[in-house]
Order: sequence, then C-alpha cells, then structure tokens
Amino acid sequence: VTPATGPAAGGTALVITGEGFQGGSLTATLCGKPLTSLVVVSDARLEGVTPSGAAGAVCDLTVTTSQGTATLAGAFTYATPVLRIGGITPASGPAAGGTTVVITGEGFQGGSLTATLCSVSLTGIRILSDTRLEGVTPAGTAGAVCSLRITTLAGSATLSSAFTYEEVPPPDCYSDAEL
Repeated sequence: VTPATGPAAGGTALVITGEGFQGGSLTATLCGKPLTSLVVVSDARLEGVTPSGAAGAVCDLTVTTSQGTATLAGAFTYATPVLRIGGITPASGPAAGGTTVVITGEGFQGGSLTATLCSVSLTGIRILSDTRLEGVTPAGTAGAVCSLRITTLAGSATLSSAFTYEEVPPPDCYSDAEL
C-alpha cells in the first residue's frame, strides 16, 4: 500500500499492489471501513481513497474478491495530528473583548477543541480547516499580554505573548466648544 500513512480525516489516494484483483466483484476496507472511489487498474493494481479513521490507528487492509479474501496487517496508519499555533490576527483588541480573531497553525481538526487567552475561553470558535480557526476574545484586563492556549484530543499548544488587551485612553475632558 502506498502511501502507508495519511490524515485521520481520510481522503488519501492509495495504490494497492498484489495479484488476483480482476474477475468479479471486489471490495477493499481499512479498519473495516470501505475505501471509496475504488478502481481496478489491473490484475495486480487497485486504487482507492481512504475513509476517515481514528488518529493513530494502525489498520489492516482487507481485499475481498470472488476468489477469496486477503488481509495485509498494519498496512496503513492514520497520522496523529501535530498541534501547533502559528499566530493570531489581529494580535490586539479592546479589553472589553468581542474581537473576532483568526488563529493559524496546524492540527486543529480531529475532535474537541478549546482556545483560551489569559486562561479565559474564546467564544464562537469555528474550525475553518486543519490550519485555521476563528473565535471571539473574552473580556480582559487593559494592558495584559496574554498567552493563547489551544487544547484538542491530541494535546495542547501554547503561543506566548499572543494577544494584547489595549489600554483605553481616558475620555476627552474638554468639549469642542472649550477648545
């Protein structure tokens, strides 16, 4: 099987080599789930697309034809995502909170995800892709420089000094008429 690893989200195009793939109905499974877009290229070659799976799972590939069933143990591994924070935009906002931020990095998919600034949870978190998510900042203390922490089922990652709550200038004490 080539490649032998891919993301847990599935969608990896596989090439399976062997023999006896022609001559009747054929199915192929990874960890018991059927491959999609399965094509018999020749008697010795199949192509298919991986289904979704559990991160870290090592799967047997089973091919069944009218001639019988063959299994290749440990043929494919669903990669465990690496969680990393690349940055946050914008990197500052009002102490009242409510700033919509976009966070870049990797490993944002594959399960439950939380994000905090200065240990307070962001709200409205939306995972846009494995490398981008957005959320809304909570209220904070003016002048505070906060670490951003993201936690998923795969672990957690922290970006120090990621977001600054802006100081609010004092209100203007003079009216336009007095100037």
